[in-house]
Amino acid sequence: MSEPRLQLLLSDPDSGPTVPEGLSAELLQAAPAPSSAKKMAFRASILHAAHDLASQKWALIAPDPSIPNLRRKGSDLVRWVERLVSHRAAQQGCPVRPPYFVPPYMDMEDAAHWYETQYMQEPDPLKRPRYLLILGDLDEVSFELQMFLASLDLFVGRITFETEEQFRNYVDKVIHWEQPRAQPVVGESWLWGVRDGSKATTLGELGLIEPLELRLKNNSYPYMGSPYRHPQSLNPPSRDSFLQATRTSVPTFLLSLSHGVGKSVSEWGSVTRQRECQGGLYFGSNEVLYAKDLATGPFLPGGFWFYFACFGAGTPRVSTYSHWMKILLSSSSASTEEVRRQLNAIQRVIPPDSSIGGRPFIAALPQAVLANPEGPIGVIGHVDLAWSYSFGDTLGKQTASFHLSRFADTIGSLAQATRIGLAFHSLLNHLAAINSQLLAKYDAEARNAKDGVGIKYDPTERTRLWMLRQDLGCYILLGDPAAPFPIGAPTPSAIYSGVGPTSPEEISRRERAVLACLASPSSHDQIAAQCGVDPATFAGWIAAYTAAGRAALAGLIRSPAQ
Repeated sequence: MSEPRLQLLLSDPDSGPTVPEGLSAELLQAAPAPSSAKKMAFRASILHAAHDLASQKWALIAPDPSIPNLRRKGSDLVRWVERLVSHRAAQQGCPVRPPYFVPPYMDMEDAAHWYETQYMQEPDPLKRPRYLLILGDLDEVSFELQMFLASLDLFVGRITFETEEQFRNYVDKVIHWEQPRAQPVVGESWLWGVRDGSKATTLGELGLIEPLELRLKNNSYPYMGSPYRHPQSLNPPSRDSFLQATRTSVPTFLLSLSHGVGKSVSEWGSVTRQRECQGGLYFGSNEVLYAKDLATGPFLPGGFWFYFACFGAGTPRVSTYSHWMKILLSSSSASTEEVRRQLNAIQRVIPPDSSIGGRPFIAALPQAVLANPEGPIGVIGHVDLAWSYSFGDTLGKQTASFHLSRFADTIGSLAQATRIGLAFHSLLNHLAAINSQLLAKYDAEARNAKDGVGIKYDPTERTRLWMLRQDLGCYILLGDPAAPFPIGAPTPSAIYSGVGPTSPEEISRRERAVLACLASPSSHDQIAAQCGVDPATFAGWIAAYTAAGRAALAGLIRSPAQ
């Protein structure tokens, strides 16, 4: 039986995979206790009607304009998305609260303090917005704040671009895909593993892409076509074939697995070059997809991209793995020349520590596709290194099915036309469970040491949990968390010419009334009175709902996917 290895999805754009053979899993024995673990208060419950903006509310978080020497004023960023603010205000049926303005470079402790002293100061919990859109780059509003808030019962996303036009392009795109539609929209789901010949991507194909495809094919989502894996993925796919395949005509979910390119600033030659290129999609043979390649032209229009690669979403100020690397290089774990070479290769790329860390940034590639008017509405990716461990855990006791769940749950949420923030939350639910288990083991170890009791924990299990926590804790959602994946049935107001609802939340209210009447027709006049409308108007609601249902059934019958 071969030794378990940790495969890293990181590549030098010129020389190939950074650690082609992977790292020995034994190196996890030196994993440190996560310094921020006890500061994160995970609460994974989803309240009733989490999709309903009228009850959940939406708001902005932006850089504090009163702080001197910031690159950009938060007030300017807010002004650039004012059309989206008006759009969300109409949907939730009340004005959007004033933006939360925050200082830069908040750590986890700062984030917890802000949450307690600012966000929670609203005494009425029903007025606290659960959908939060962050404006600005990681040096303007920290990744730590976003991660802390997303670990709670909140739905958090981020957009950042270089120009006002790009912000407006994204806003216009989101609003466009939320317009009422008279015909059902059936989307697609694509699973794409880049097979560049490396052990990491081969493991990804066998351990994630193929079993995930099989699992999803066995599920039935009314408005999601069968999972589709491009035939080119059976052979090493090229950059051009990937671009051709992603010029879709319907909203498409894409999960891609590949190496992401990464170097140190000195190896890139400049900070500008690093920000332009780091996190690019590596196809092998020095073939890379960069931001400039996706800035224009169709790429998953109205869709969603789960981009699985090192630095795919961004580069942090301090890598969550830097402390582990330093421990390994100073310990007997790096006893051989080959292991030391591997560790040094990784350490050269990752941001080292807080004292000398550079400016963190969201990767240019997801920025480009989100700013592209013909691009997706959301992206999930890593802000840091990405490992095969999240699906290829060879040390743990859980089955492959268990590991697939964190990906399948996200796809399944999108397939039900939910808001993308809810889909991302389904991924973080797994982080909450892992974090709780890990903290319990560290607490037990501390108690045993205090009481002079011998160690009574499985170090292999603890290190497994540590790696999973670090990996899942590096995911980030880019895009407005309130944006729904645009598939599903016709919108009643697009079919019925009578008085139409003005927001999805009003539609939901009227739907509940209609369903109640259909269940009890004799209560027609009573329900109409409860809704504050006359019986004739209420009859129009029923007619609209019936017309929409019939149109949806007709669409399913016509759809080749059914």
